[in-house]
Amino acid sequence: MIEQAVLLQGEGRWPSDLAIWHVAIPASEQAIDVAVLDASERARAAQYRQGSDRRRFQATRSVLRNVLGRHLDRDPALVRFETGVRGRPALRDTESALSFNVSHAGDHALIALSDRRDVGIDVERIDPTLDWRTLLDLVCTPSERMLLSDTTLSPVLLRQRFFQCWTAKEALLKARGRGITDGLQSLSIDFSEGARPLAAALGPSMAGMDDLRYCWLHDIPGYMGCLAFASPATVA
Repeated sequence: MIEQAVLLQGEGRWPSDLAIWHVAIPASEQAIDVAVLDASERARAAQYRQGSDRRRFQATRSVLRNVLGRHLDRDPALVRFETGVRGRPALRDTESALSFNVSHAGDHALIALSDRRDVGIDVERIDPTLDWRTLLDLVCTPSERMLLSDTTLSPVLLRQRFFQCWTAKEALLKARGRGITDGLQSLSIDFSEGARPLAAALGPSMAGMDDLRYCWLHDIPGYMGCLAFASPATVA
């Protein structure tokens, strides 16, 4: 299954110890290496009513197992996971200092992996039918809302920036094992492209976030992705 995933080329966008895999979700379950999934993963897959949701989970977890198995020189079927309090999977019973994170949306998934630093990743489909302005109060700080209300900018650019804001905050929170309930409005986003800006934490609830950097991923047409990563040697 790993052969069906593509290793994205960093080209200076992120540190060399980071690997980012793009998974295109296949249209058929027959193309997915379900043999590597354990009993709990098969049971979880069976709970999905929609075939697209089931394939998305199976394909992403299958590629993740193969990527980790190759990295650890281990049979992918023998990789064992545990789930954190926020639902983030982590490796169980391993001496390897390894951080990984997964996100999927629509027909695509991204997997981030590093053995030197904590990582978080998010990908969202830029849905042209979504009324993203109704989400501003949930996702954005006052200064971000002001920028996204700038009528001198094109609607296409404003929509893109909203998804930049959303994916960056998701990725940053995931890098620290937190969920969106921990405060999307407690982080402020710098929309500078290609600059790897530092996370700007607003208030004590975001302690420990200010060493994270992030960069956006435009590798999948119609989607916005963001990678967040910590300083080296911060893997828990």
